[in-house]
Amino acid sequence: MPTALTIATMNLLNLALPGQVTHKKSTPLDADTYARKVKWIAAKLAEMKPDIIGFQEVWSAQALADCFKEAKLDGKYAIVARDGPPGLVQVAAAVANKYQVMTSTASAWIDNFPPEFALKKRPPAPGEQLNTMEVLMKQFSRPVLALDVKIETGLTLRFYVIHLKSKLKMDLDAEEFAVDAIRPHANALGEALSTIRRTAEVAALRVMLNKELKETRLPLVVVGDLNDGHLSTTAAILSAQPPHKLFAASRVGNQPTKAGDIGLYSAQTLQQFRSLRDVYYTYDHENVMESLDHVFVSEEFYEHSPNAIWTFRELKVMNDHVHFRKSSDKVVSDHGIVVVKFDAKRHET
Repeated sequence: MPTALTIATMNLLNLALPGQVTHKKSTPLDADTYARKVKWIAAKLAEMKPDIIGFQEVWSAQALADCFKEAKLDGKYAIVARDGPPGLVQVAAAVANKYQVMTSTASAWIDNFPPEFALKKRPPAPGEQLNTMEVLMKQFSRPVLALDVKIETGLTLRFYVIHLKSKLKMDLDAEEFAVDAIRPHANALGEALSTIRRTAEVAALRVMLNKELKETRLPLVVVGDLNDGHLSTTAAILSAQPPHKLFAASRVGNQPTKAGDIGLYSAQTLQQFRSLRDVYYTYDHENVMESLDHVFVSEEFYEHSPNAIWTFRELKVMNDHVHFRKSSDKVVSDHGIVVVKFDAKRHET
């Protein structure tokens, strides 16, 4: 019988080795800042001790390994990470050794959109609404990490780590920016470009999930930085909006449904059903507090599903550091850490 499971997601705010080049125009970490950053991350890892955790903004596999060593957790986790070349940040994961990672490091990352992905609306027939559009993107801006984790004999969990395009405006190409009529609108156009890319990326991921979840009993978890809230269009596409059982007599979840079969449940929503007050935020920008970091789970983690293996216990957000950090701080993450606990479901005999 499966045991309790703790899943977490943590944005590391550009974890890189001292002197390593990351984003364009950014200043590399010096040795002292690196040492303090490793200690801060290590303290958080030692505090939560997750079974499975996804990371965002990892530039160096060695730097991530240093954090686990500092936390005295080296040798207790399988770390799946790779170095990011300048400008191309990576996601990563760590899995406690009581479970087995079944995916090779070479095949863990997904760069390309699935072949079925298509965002194209051809010119309409006369009298129809004008929705002509074509999106040509074919790759994720930050590669997706997908792992198969053996929980026990006959039970494998599929674990995704994602980092979607941020809300930060994209710079216009030099050709567009040089046009006097366009340049004053660079912010609006750049933010629209970011939104289109983020939406395309999550739609590509949903195509992948549809294929994996339809008519299967595959426990699946998606964690990471969506750069959007749990009620956003982005989250709606990712989750496929399965129904929730809100009262005892409701039959929602009692029988398998198409939405439940392929849908993902937001751990934030599950926590809100149990809370008297919503104090969930993982990001604070100019006093605007948002929830950008998420854990989504398949029906195998939803206690009202007939296919449930685990049940939701609680979600905690480690976010005090977000509120008190200085904007120039390179040590402390600018994102909260989401930790979700599930218990093994007890089946009546």
